[in-house]
Amino acid sequence: MVETKPSLFPSFIENLRLSRNMSREEFLKDILSLRQYSRFLKGESEISNKKLLLMSDRLDLSIFHIYNAFYNSSDHEYNNIHEAYIYLADRHLDKATEKINLINRNDILSSYNKKFYDYVVLATAHRKGAKSPNDVISDLKSLINYSSINERETYSWLEIVILIEIAGVERREKRYTTLSVLEYCLSENKINFSDKSNYLLIPPLYSQVAAIYGNLKQYNKVITIADNGINYCRKYGILNSIAHLFFYKASAEYDLKKYDSAVASANLCMNALNVEGNIVKKEKFSKVFKEEFGDIINNLKND
Repeated sequence: MVETKPSLFPSFIENLRLSRNMSREEFLKDILSLRQYSRFLKGESEISNKKLLLMSDRLDLSIFHIYNAFYNSSDHEYNNIHEAYIYLADRHLDKATEKINLINRNDILSSYNKKFYDYVVLATAHRKGAKSPNDVISDLKSLINYSSINERETYSWLEIVILIEIAGVERREKRYTTLSVLEYCLSENKINFSDKSNYLLIPPLYSQVAAIYGNLKQYNKVITIADNGINYCRKYGILNSIAHLFFYKASAEYDLKKYDSAVASANLCMNALNVEGNIVKKEKFSKVFKEEFGDIINNLKND
């Protein structure tokens, strides 16, 4: 997730200069003018490899080590934010807050990583009740320039994560403005994801779309979408979201009075949770099934 925009590397060079306690005049002598360097830092101009080599030599570093340190710095930023994101995804909100608070946003070099940081902060605040649904939806949409979302043919991992987050918040508010975008993401041959790792986000997309259609009481559509998601998980050996997909399928089948199928799907949901090993999540799902399925729940296996 390293960003390589022209403005980032010059900033990294400048930080190296500062870390060496070297004045700009000393650093640039016989290499660049102060004006040229200023334009370089602003991303308004580039400098030749020869001058970069001279600058690295002035810092008593090889250009290879400077580039390597630059990429490692950006990776370190991303990894720290990603740790907070994992806590958020697992609903360990206090740990997510603790981790993200250790990161100084002003120290983040990459604009991608800054957006990732902002997403974790916003989503965590909302889930802890510190930010209203309307505010968090507005802020999340601003992060990904939502007004132009339909004009894109590729989506980054972060854009998809934020779209799923927006859809989840809206769904709880009985609003479904992002449904068409999520369905577009799932439409075969209509989008090529810019990051091959995005295939892991396909099951959560199916899950969110199935949940929305459940809210809209379009139960046959829920079953079709859930089955597509389950088949995708089986094809690629992905466990994430498969329990949710069986859950939404079971609920839809129950509402359609297909009780035997509903119990079968509910059992598959519980089996997936057993594999996942999340006891809290398993107890939550079991409670919902008991409340929703009523008398037929005696056929549900919960061991």
